[in-house]
This record gives sequence, structure tokens and C-alpha cells, in this order.
Amino acid sequence: MNSIQLGRFLGWFSLGLGLAEMAAPRRLMRGLGLPVSPAVVGLFGMREVGAGLAVLTYPGSPGPVWARVGGDALDLAVLAAALGQGGRRQRSRTLVSAVAVLGVTALDIACAAALTRRQTQAAQTARRTRIRQSVRYVPYTDSVETPAADEAEVIRGIIQAMTRESQTVAACDSKTVRASHAKSTGLLKGELRVLDGLPPALAQGLPHSPARSGWTPGGAAGTCRRGMITGSHRRRRRTYRCGA
Repeated sequence: MNSIQLGRFLGWFSLGLGLAEMAAPRRLMRGLGLPVSPAVVGLFGMREVGAGLAVLTYPGSPGPVWARVGGDALDLAVLAAALGQGGRRQRSRTLVSAVAVLGVTALDIACAAALTRRQTQAAQTARRTRIRQSVRYVPYTDSVETPAADEAEVIRGIIQAMTRESQTVAACDSKTVRASHAKSTGLLKGELRVLDGLPPALAQGLPHSPARSGWTPGGAAGTCRRGMITGSHRRRRRTYRCGA
């Protein structure tokens, strides 16, 4: 039995119990050992009927079932107050009724929690679906990126500037260290695999077809190997600039 089916069962149970409380309040008072007036039992019956109709009308919503949990708490409070009243036989009936209500309360809580999880998961799925539907991939064409006329010259200038900085650092420190953005150096051998069956929006550019490529990053940065600038290197940065 899933959470929706359990909710329907609790809805019909609530509807039946409420009608019984409204139709025969005095008999239920005696049978359950409740020291309350028939009018109060009738009000409880109206509450149960309303809760049952709400659960049956919205079987996938946790709200009506949580409302039943609140009603169960009220029933338990009334029964707890009745345990200290009346004779031994009446208290025994009241205790049996309290145990039965506790069992129904446990079912209500379990059903309400399951429906809440189900509703949360459905909302997350709907949100992810909206995000996927809003994504529009840009197909690759030569018009996607238009290189500037002086792009090659700009790249050469950047390489020359970085090379001069690396050479200046090496000359000042007598070590082959990284010129800027200190970080450690490692060697990693890897393999890039482009799998078959990619969606058309992803199978463009480098991964346009299944392939396999090995690569080993690292190596030279300008004329110096990549290294790490320590604290003392940072303190002498002004010397690097003066000597550049």
C-alpha cells in the first residue's frame, strides 16, 4: 500500500468514524468511556467528517492528513483527561480507546510524512524539468566567435610579457620558480574519452565524435619550469619589478 492508498483508507475511516459519532454520540460515549457531553462527541464527529472529505478530495496532498494528526492530538488529550475519572471499568475502556487512537495517530503521521516527501520530490522534479526546458544550447558555427584582427599579436605580447617576468624572477632568485599566482606543481597523466551517443547539442566542437586522447599537463612556463613562490619570494617581489 503506497502513501496515496493509505491516505484514501484513512479518509474513509475518518468519514465513517465521524458519521458514527454524529449518529450515536451517547453510545460512543459509553463504549469509549468518555466523560463528555453528546454535543462534544457530535462536534468531534463533524471534525472527522470534514477531515475525511478533505483527504478523499485531495488524496496526494499531505495537508489534510496533517490536519488529522492535529485532531488525533486533541482526541488523545481528551482521553488522557478521562483516564483519571470514573470507575475501574470506565478507565479500562478509556485506556483501550487511547491505545487505539495512538495506533491511528501513528498511521496518520507515517502517511503525512510520506506524502510530504512525495510532494517535495515532485516539486524538485518539476523545477529540474523547467530548468532543462529553459536551457538552449548554442550550436557551434564559425560565427559564434569572431577573432579580432590583432588577436595573434595580442597573444604574442602576452607570451613575451610572461616570459620576461619568468626570466626576471629566475635571475633574482637563482631558481626556476613560478613568476606569479603561486601554486604547487604536479604531474598528472590522464586520458580524455568522448563517449558515443552524446546528445546533438553536446556532440559538437571537440567531442563531435567518439575519440580518446592522452595528455600530460605541466612543463615550462616561459623559459622557467613551473614552481612555487614562497613567502620570501613574495617579500622580494618589488625587486622583481625593479629588475624587469
